[in-house]
Amino acid sequence: MSDSYYQDSKGRDIPRVTLITGQLDKSDGLMRWAAQQTALYIQNNSGVEDGTLTDKRLLKCLVDAPNEYRNITQAASNIGKEVHDRIEVQLWSKQYEKECTELGDKILTTFQTWYEEYKPEPIYTEKRLVSERYAGTCDFYGTILVKGIRKKYVLDWKTSNYLDKTYAYQVAAYRQCFPEAEGCGILRLDKREPFSLQWRDTSKGYETDHNIFNHLVELWWLTHPKKAKEYEQKTKG
Repeated sequence: MSDSYYQDSKGRDIPRVTLITGQLDKSDGLMRWAAQQTALYIQNNSGVEDGTLTDKRLLKCLVDAPNEYRNITQAASNIGKEVHDRIEVQLWSKQYEKECTELGDKILTTFQTWYEEYKPEPIYTEKRLVSERYAGTCDFYGTILVKGIRKKYVLDWKTSNYLDKTYAYQVAAYRQCFPEAEGCGILRLDKREPFSLQWRDTSKGYETDHNIFNHLVELWWLTHPKKAKEYEQKTKG
């Protein structure tokens, strides 16, 4: 089964939230990022700074640079998983038993400042959600303190370099699965600046965000007729 889908009880492939929001064009930002990473890789590995530039070293850099983004992406994925796992065990007052990285330690120290202010109490963490038309994994559903009042919130943890607009659609999608939820929000923990964080309560924009997401759901199914046909066949069968 592809990571892009979850299967429901009827064996139907349900597209994940990130697959649905991924329909929005991100090519401009990704192209710029890729070009920057390539340039940085060559600059840092060609010997320009220490004055030992050679044709052989430069040639190797030019061969390796186009694929370096895979290493960067994998490293980002690794730290993202570590942070998610460590937050989860902390929320349930358990011990993290895997190896900790120095960067992970710094990020978790930053998370602690948010934790002390909002005092989250989980009902679910890393909860797999499968609705009729979309699926995903919710990082947190439980209560937090909002201006001194404990409220039920759906939260998403991010270790990205910035808050993408689609994150609000993502957390709104999860909130739709919890009708009793009173709010939703995103906590971004920065890998580049691990002692800084960005907290965004997206509750006020929830109605707009979930309407946008629902339109994206409809668009996805309309543009994937083969999947839609398989879905209908398994529904009837």
